[in-house]
Amino acid sequence: MAKAEYRSSLRSKRLIYEALADLLQEKPLEKITVTELVRKADINRGTFYAHFTDIPDVANHILDQYFEKISSAFQQEDLPMDRWPSVLVGQLQHIFEEDGEMTQKLMSSPVSPYMVQKVSNLMQEYLMRYEHRFPQISHEDFLVRLRFGARGLSGMYHDWCTGVTSMSLQELSAKAEHLLCCIMDDVT
Repeated sequence: MAKAEYRSSLRSKRLIYEALADLLQEKPLEKITVTELVRKADINRGTFYAHFTDIPDVANHILDQYFEKISSAFQQEDLPMDRWPSVLVGQLQHIFEEDGEMTQKLMSSPVSPYMVQKVSNLMQEYLMRYEHRFPQISHEDFLVRLRFGARGLSGMYHDWCTGVTSMSLQELSAKAEHLLCCIMDDVT
């Protein structure tokens, strides 16, 4: 019985998440009501309140889960010098493939700037672990390259999600990996 309740809970949350992502395409988060959301999700209010306190609580849960996936994907062992860019880009590509529709909806919604900044911050945290591999680059120069690369990559994936670029996800990831390598190479 507990297994069925767990599946029911997961299903209800998934319906709520999908309904919120759909509604975010139409209006800002602060304009969405619980009534609209439960109608769109085809659930009752009691089910909603069994899991969440309000609409911002749902958004926070979605974003927390999303960034937990990205953060845990970046918790790799120390990689060989030539592998860290491909692992970073590969992990991002996997997440975008796995949760593509939800990610695209969120990235084209009013929560997009927060998501882009958060993805950039997570990439910067990941890349900071590799500063010691670039002794030829000063700390200040490393930070500039790191921020430029992370913000650029998160912006590229945002553009893909919102249809600004017509590249496939695989093409985007290949270009992102190449650009990241160029940015971090010492080309003085």
